Amino acid sequence: MNRWDRIRKGVIFSFKGGVYPEEHKSAHVFPSHELPFPKKLVIPIKQHSGVGGEIIVSEGQHVGAFEPLTASNSPMAIPVHAPLSGIIEKIGPSLVPHPSGLAEMCITIATDLPAMQVKYNNPNFPLYQMENPATLLDHIKNMGIAGLGGAGFPTDIKLRSSVNPNNPCELLLINGAECEPYITCDDRLMCERAIEIVRGIKIIQHILRPKFTVIAIEENKPQAIMAISAALNEEHCEKARVTSIPVKYPSGAARNLIKIITGIEVPYQARSSAYGVVVQNVTTVFAVGRAVLLGEPLVKRMVTISGDSIRNIGNYWAYIGTNVRDILNACGFTPDENPRVIIGGPMMGYTLPNANVPIVKTTNCIIAPRGQELKRLKPQVDCINCGRCAKVCPARLIPYELHDYCITEEHNLALKCGLKSCIECGCCSFVCPSAIRLVESFREEKAKIKAVKRKEEKLKIAKERYAAKRIRVQEEERLRAERKAQALAKAKALAELKKSQKDNTQEDATRALKGAEKDAAIAKARADAQAKANTSSKTNGDTK
Repeated sequence: MNRWDRIRKGVIFSFKGGVYPEEHKSAHVFPSHELPFPKKLVIPIKQHSGVGGEIIVSEGQHVGAFEPLTASNSPMAIPVHAPLSGIIEKIGPSLVPHPSGLAEMCITIATDLPAMQVKYNNPNFPLYQMENPATLLDHIKNMGIAGLGGAGFPTDIKLRSSVNPNNPCELLLINGAECEPYITCDDRLMCERAIEIVRGIKIIQHILRPKFTVIAIEENKPQAIMAISAALNEEHCEKARVTSIPVKYPSGAARNLIKIITGIEVPYQARSSAYGVVVQNVTTVFAVGRAVLLGEPLVKRMVTISGDSIRNIGNYWAYIGTNVRDILNACGFTPDENPRVIIGGPMMGYTLPNANVPIVKTTNCIIAPRGQELKRLKPQVDCINCGRCAKVCPARLIPYELHDYCITEEHNLALKCGLKSCIECGCCSFVCPSAIRLVESFREEKAKIKAVKRKEEKLKIAKERYAAKRIRVQEEERLRAERKAQALAKAKALAELKKSQKDNTQEDATRALKGAEKDAAIAKARADAQAKANTSSKTNGDTK
């Protein structure tokens, strides 16, 4: 049986490592609900992997719902849009969801009343089958679609890499695993919006022309499996199937999922597209379908709200930019003595230092645990070299060795040990009996290396500027010396000319004086001769 036969029949493989944490997925049974209409939205201009776009609006301007707020000025920049119409109240730094509690450039919108909403009409392509893939990819980018599984990589860039005859897409793999504990928004979306998800799949199939498509869903989501299977039949989605995979964390990581479905182990230094596989999250596919068919940019998403401090746990549709604190209060948040708010799941998420921040495109879950629901970190002790972290690492790393390099800030050794290959899944920290903050140290080390790299780039730029300045100064000195030499030569020539003119003038004057003296002598001689002649004539006359 060749690889394609195995894929078509749903034969699955396994990946190295992984763990089995408690699921805490009780929220999946509740139908999704709309959150209350927000009075204010804070939209960070950068909500994806890449760079922020160029702001094209100004304070005091009225914008319509779905209107672009930024423009893409580079391949890795995708725009953000106004989820609702309103007045732009502020453009400036505001707190964003980040473990450091940092502030980034944001656009604050005071929204209009629901009855006064104005919609900005973006283009759509209901007959997308007649469109060129490049046109659809440009539209996907303009609609601000980024990966919603967590990384936030621009979707159009990921798809463009496989719209290439030399590197075609063979397998389109739709990620519906959702292996992280607590998070159920993808599960709920597949149950409620299966038809729209399949329509999004068909759009991506039109762009990529894959040989086959697999929707991978963990077997603990039977309703989602049935809903997507029925939608594939209803929409006549050819060369596609749903494959149920075992429950294991982190099976939702792209490389692990590829291994499960195809048996191919993609090196962490390589891209999956180089092996003919493109992976897209189900929520991203849903957003692609809305963008292409309806002209709706990515301004809204489903978010799981869970934890024992939440009275009404479930999955809620929230506008991008809605305040986390407002969302929690709308869901019945009753904090305990030491409240915690976690963005993302308990394995890969982080605790917010301040809940007064907006949700962004990649926000898929908000957890408000109570007491010991999620055990707080116990005191850290020395490593006992048990090797458990290495056994569960799906990236085949040696976390305890990598940790040593991180805490000693041996950056080059950390990189050689595979730091970049770490997906920060948290498996190592989960099993560590010494409670060592392994993933935390890896994240900090990555941040330090980025800081060092930025510093080196700044130093390189400074050196280049200094070298350019030296060349410029030397050139200016050369030109100045040339101008000075030219000026001196000109002055010397002018002086010589003046001296020559002065000498000529003196010579002419002397010549003129001599001429005058000669003329005077001649005139005197003539006068004397004339006088002598006159005297001689007078003498002769007297003689006569």
